Amino acid sequence: MEVERIADGLWRWTARLHGRDVVCLYVESQHAISLLDPVVPPEDRERFLDALDRDVARHGGPVHVYGTSRGRLEHAVELVERYGALVVDGPSEDVVPLPGVEAFWVPSHRTLFVGGGVERVVRDVGP
Repeated sequence: MEVERIADGLWRWTARLHGRDVVCLYVESQHAISLLDPVVPPEDRERFLDALDRDVARHGGPVHVYGTSRGRLEHAVELVERYGALVVDGPSEDVVPLPGVEAFWVPSHRTLFVGGGVERVVRDVGP
C-alpha cells in the first residue's frame, strides 16, 4: 500500500488487486468523507482500517462511496457495511461523476479522478 497526501482533505492510496496496484481516493469536506473506487489494501488491511476509523470518528459526518464501475463497487462492500456508507451514483456537493467516462470531478480540490484501469489523479485543473 502506498499512501499520498495530495492536499488537506485529499488523499490517494493504492491497493493490490488481481496482481496490480489500483488507485483509490479519499476526499474529506465539511459535508462528508467520500471514498472513490475504495479498496481495502489486503497487504496492509489493519493499518488502513485503523486510520480510516480514526478519520471517520473525527469527522463525525456520513461516508459516501463512489465507483467508476460496478466491479469497483464490489470491493467496497466491507467499507459500506463498516461505516453505514451511502453508495452514491449521482452528483453530490463534493463529487461529480462525469457522464460517459469513468471519472469524477472534485470541485473543492480542482481534482479529476480517472478510474477504470487508467487510475489517475490530476490536480489543479478545470474552471
